[in-house]
Amino acid sequence: MKIKTTSIIFILLISFLNTIQAQNVSFEESVPLLSQFKDTDSEKMIWGYLNVPETWDKNDGKTIKIAVTILKNTSNIKNPKAVVFIQGGPGANGIATIWSWMNHPLRKNNDIVLFDVRGTGFSKPRLSEDLGKKFLEILAKNQSEEEDEKQKTNAAMLCKQDLINRGINIDSYNSLAVPNDLHALKSALKYKKGHVYGDS
Repeated sequence: MKIKTTSIIFILLISFLNTIQAQNVSFEESVPLLSQFKDTDSEKMIWGYLNVPETWDKNDGKTIKIAVTILKNTSNIKNPKAVVFIQGGPGANGIATIWSWMNHPLRKNNDIVLFDVRGTGFSKPRLSEDLGKKFLEILAKNQSEEEDEKQKTNAAMLCKQDLINRGINIDSYNSLAVPNDLHALKSALKYKKGHVYGDS
């Protein structure tokens, strides 16, 4: 039974890796996404976008860009493990936490990989540029809780309709897609081993 289970897992893994390759996952380097780092040595810090399918189980050729920053380990280890940081929320900007990772002890022997979960931060498309701001404006009106909820719902529904009008498949932006993005990231960056560091 153990051998059969192991075989099934191995077949599923091979199938998954083939799916990633078939869907043309790639990593493209870019200029620094934060202007403060425009003169940073590219040997120490890499910026770029992971290109992945918008919908993992639908090979329609439509791709999105996930923003990534790699802080190379400070010990100059050639084949290090990666520590991939996932910011909480969900929806908070992972790359914006870069300052807390610059001198982090984990960086000594590991590359630190920061990324903005699909639809957030510097990733493209970004699902909403100002919905959070609209919510704060609503809450600042000093009105009833019932009216707050009504106006927040209206703002969220307008945002949803805007995304649909832009041809964005909103069903593809969820926590179930993130593990697929992480596997694709590991494969594209050629890390053999790594750790996931989650925060909320």
